[in-house]
Amino acid sequence: MSEQLKASIARIFFSGRETTAGIGFLVPDKHILTCAHVVMQALDLRRTSSLPEAHLHLDFPFVAPGRAFNARLVCWQPDDEDDIAVLELETIPPATAYSVRLVDVQELWGHSFRAFGFPNDYDKGVWASGVLRQGQVGGWIQIEAINVPGHRVVQGFSGTPVWDEQLDGVVGMVIESDRQAQTKAAYIIPTTLLVKAWPNLSQQTIPPCPYRGLFAFREVDEPYFFGRESYIAQLVEAVQKKPFSAIIGPSGSGKSSVVFAGLVPQLSRSGNWVAASFRPGSQPFRALASALIPLLESNMSETDRLVEINKLAQLLRNGELALTEVMERIAHKHAGAHLLLVADQFEELYTLCSSEEERRHFLDLLLSVSQHLPYRRLLNVHLVITLRADFCGHAFSYRPLADALQYADLKLGPMVRHELRDTIRKPAEKLKIRVDEELVERILGTVSKEPGHLPLLEFALTLLWKRQRGSRLTLVAYDEIGGVEAALAAYADEFYEGLGEEEQVQVQQIFVQLVHPGEGTEDTRRIATRAEIGEKRWVLVPFLSDARLVVSGRDESTGNETVEVVHEALIRGWKRLREWMEHEREFRIWQERLRIAIRQWQASGKDDGAVLRGALLIEATQWMTQRSDALGQQEQEFIEISQKHHRQVEEQRQTEQRTRDALNALLAMTELLIQVPGNVEPASELMRRLAELTRKVLGCLLVGILSMDPKSMIIQPMAIAGLPYEAEHHCSPQ
Repeated sequence: MSEQLKASIARIFFSGRETTAGIGFLVPDKHILTCAHVVMQALDLRRTSSLPEAHLHLDFPFVAPGRAFNARLVCWQPDDEDDIAVLELETIPPATAYSVRLVDVQELWGHSFRAFGFPNDYDKGVWASGVLRQGQVGGWIQIEAINVPGHRVVQGFSGTPVWDEQLDGVVGMVIESDRQAQTKAAYIIPTTLLVKAWPNLSQQTIPPCPYRGLFAFREVDEPYFFGRESYIAQLVEAVQKKPFSAIIGPSGSGKSSVVFAGLVPQLSRSGNWVAASFRPGSQPFRALASALIPLLESNMSETDRLVEINKLAQLLRNGELALTEVMERIAHKHAGAHLLLVADQFEELYTLCSSEEERRHFLDLLLSVSQHLPYRRLLNVHLVITLRADFCGHAFSYRPLADALQYADLKLGPMVRHELRDTIRKPAEKLKIRVDEELVERILGTVSKEPGHLPLLEFALTLLWKRQRGSRLTLVAYDEIGGVEAALAAYADEFYEGLGEEEQVQVQQIFVQLVHPGEGTEDTRRIATRAEIGEKRWVLVPFLSDARLVVSGRDESTGNETVEVVHEALIRGWKRLREWMEHEREFRIWQERLRIAIRQWQASGKDDGAVLRGALLIEATQWMTQRSDALGQQEQEFIEISQKHHRQVEEQRQTEQRTRDALNALLAMTELLIQVPGNVEPASELMRRLAELTRKVLGCLLVGILSMDPKSMIIQPMAIAGLPYEAEHHCSPQ
């Protein structure tokens, strides 16, 4: 994690000065790893093959800034290709400092990295990020900064550890930046060369973790995916024979993993297959289009891709283009290929898509590729969905889908004991790491009783991997993390409790937005946009992502940044999150209904007839008064538009009432003039009463004039009073 990286960083000073010469990082047994040229700069030495006897001064800027430590050299490799130095601290490092473990792996191409440095004019340091490239002659690995704007690795980063975001560990040390100013590249010494230069590091170096924590196994993880071999064989056979297959199982049973680390790689090896996958989300037509566009046209700019995704989604939604036609075009571009279309986490169609009409229309479209018989004879298209078992009732409620599922479902049950044993032992043994037998038995005694515990098992094994001792996963380490059931909650609590009070409030607000409150079903995770989270809270999302508690990304169909809980096991297993949801349940249920209303309003072209009214508006106004901090800008704007519309309607009603009052007064005045004989009362009294009625009429009409055009001043009052009006006989309002 990034906190471990920060806690390992040491700042090496020039001798006799408080300015930074370079960086090093803490490795076990009080040692600091850095570059030989950093030491030479700090001590003002010329290159020498002899081990310098001078002492260096350093501090730990993140955990003990300003607290001076002395260190002496114990390893010296000043060659151009090595450029490595190892320091030994004369005293124990700060209790809050952390010795990072190095990860030794051969293939790093495309991995994201981060690194910290003190370039010129940045006394407090800066972070740089980018991607790792391929090794060069001599073994150095090229890295590149790809973020604009953003800092790149330059002079002042020498000796800093390079953290691999995918492997969750240090994979090397920065040696130098490219000398070409316009080139955003630099170079690192990988772990393999660091260990070669100082063999003592080999005891503290681990291979990349074969377990996936709370993440699903991917195609690249197939070598470490064990325990489901029998089921995968059945699935492959079913997909090859049938146009439609549904993997149905409880949450946490590994449905996504058997598809992406089992089915997909096996089909790829068996012949010419082309695969596309998507999750339905709240806009299933867009999600489907975003999966298909890359198969239709691979070379597109991001802007063009967004445009084409929206166009295709609209055509599919409106029925102007059949999905079978799209598949025919894909088949033509990939001659002779079998097409595999995977709809993962299909329950999102029921939890996130609010429109019943859109849901059924989408189901009809999706099922068409497996039911259109003339088309089936021409193309080999295979549809696979993964569905949580507790959503079968929703699926069966729509007859076409129920019929399609009749002979297409493959139920994914809990692993039996020998499958669980393989899941625990074989990934580690593949990397020559031993798992103590008593540890295996303890884990089996817990996990075999709970079918939904696979994500918690993988998470616990991931933590154990980092705590391995002597190339062994031990029962002692297992007890330290609290076992399978407590490991995730303890880890999440530790992260949360390390935050400041204000940050804790914001993290709570983020997490409750990432849970869809169940009504008759369990709570599920939902994908939230940056706008829904809010800019103030979004700054914490990268930290939550670093901690592997959430997954951030981008909606390919809209370009919006998104975030979601890493796995529903976190919702079930983290007591603090469950308590937050119970406290916020009433508000969150209302908020999800509000979002449905917003989508319906947008779908209607923002018609006034789709805004909130009556009791719904009163309820929304109350919630906005109480919880405006938890409402996104779009939600607040929709409520304000509804309030404005309500005011306009009310003002119109009041104007119409005033007009009625004016017409009633006119009628009364007319009756007075017609019915009262001239000799009944004095003329002065008659004139007084007429003047009073006239003032009332003028008052009502003047109010009306402010809100009506001249024509409506004549038409509307007469219509309200039920009097006839003919346009050709009307008089000018003047």
